[in-house]
Amino acid sequence: MLGRGSSLPDLGMPAILASRAFGASAYYSLFPFLLVLLTGRFGLGLWGSGVVVALMLLASRLLAVPAGRLIDRHGAGPFILGSNLASMGAVLGLILIPPDATAAVILLLLLRGAMASGQGVAYQVLMHQRSDRGALVRSYANLGIAANLGVIIGPLAASYAGPIQVAPLLLPLLFHGLSAALALGIGGGRRPLAEQEAEPVHQANPNAAGGLSRPFLIAYFVQWVLLQQIILSLAYFCTRVMGNDNLGGVFFALQGALIIPTLYVAGRHLSRVGEDRRVSIFILGCLVLAASYLAFGALAPALPLYSIVLFAILLTAAEALSVPIGDAYIASSGRTGALGSTFSLVALLQSAGMAAGSLLGAGLIASLEGAGALAWFWQTCGAVGLVFFIPAGIVALRARPAAAPASLA
Repeated sequence: MLGRGSSLPDLGMPAILASRAFGASAYYSLFPFLLVLLTGRFGLGLWGSGVVVALMLLASRLLAVPAGRLIDRHGAGPFILGSNLASMGAVLGLILIPPDATAAVILLLLLRGAMASGQGVAYQVLMHQRSDRGALVRSYANLGIAANLGVIIGPLAASYAGPIQVAPLLLPLLFHGLSAALALGIGGGRRPLAEQEAEPVHQANPNAAGGLSRPFLIAYFVQWVLLQQIILSLAYFCTRVMGNDNLGGVFFALQGALIIPTLYVAGRHLSRVGEDRRVSIFILGCLVLAASYLAFGALAPALPLYSIVLFAILLTAAEALSVPIGDAYIASSGRTGALGSTFSLVALLQSAGMAAGSLLGAGLIASLEGAGALAWFWQTCGAVGLVFFIPAGIVALRARPAAAPASLA
């Protein structure tokens, strides 16, 4: 097992970020095309496909809790290696099983989702272990950049490498293999125990649940409902409604290309934000996300291509504001030596939002016909998001003095 006793060289941060990029490429070469695969290759209906994906996400995140404990006990590097190998086995199974083996499809997707969830927790833990406390936001921005390289590579490769029913299954084998090879140079990722004990202990907000404020938890859940709905529905909409197999992949690639330089700049500027202001900045990003849905829905019927470009730009701004600072907030709220458990519990909340978003994504396409009806639904999602995000932001601003009197700004 890799870890503190491994004789292999530790390649450090470059290996971590490169492994993350290939792991994300594997995920995004498959997941955005699940509805296409489930309804085409495996013959499921839209509602059935949505239920399968929602159950997969919810159940896989439940498995992230024991995964987080394994990471705390044995190190993140070994888990990343093992999860990549297990994911390769799950994808290979999807290639080999008969198209009508629905139960096997569900079980293999469950395994694939569980490995992705635990792997995300492992990278988050590694970044905290390898970063100074004052550089957490910058480190998580770099992790986001690596993940978004996968957002560019995965969907584009799946869209252009071969038939849409085949490429999303073959490409993850390649990308997981590359990520696993790099994981051999990551190691366990643990700092010396004395160094961990010397790290300042975060003083939790007395008005928070489990060290994380309630406004943050509410906004985090609703954010993932919105994100997952568009991730799952957009590629299917482009393929089946607009008749363009490549447009969904182009959108994700465009958004990934925009977010990389934006995250680089945001990570350096947001590193100066005090810990008492992190929840407020996170919710500001969520407000931009809701606004992007309103704009996208308003323009999609008349200007579909321009609306997709505008949506990618606004989504980029939302992600740059919310992702690195949200991860840094979670990490600084966790207990030293138990970060895997902290991140995995937050992943449960994420999974609930993703499951709800998956049902919405599949349901809206099954229930609505035409770009106009879909645009109305997307505008409604944006308006509902604002209903949650605005009160959460107000509560977060009022709670700031109680959260951390000593600002780092």
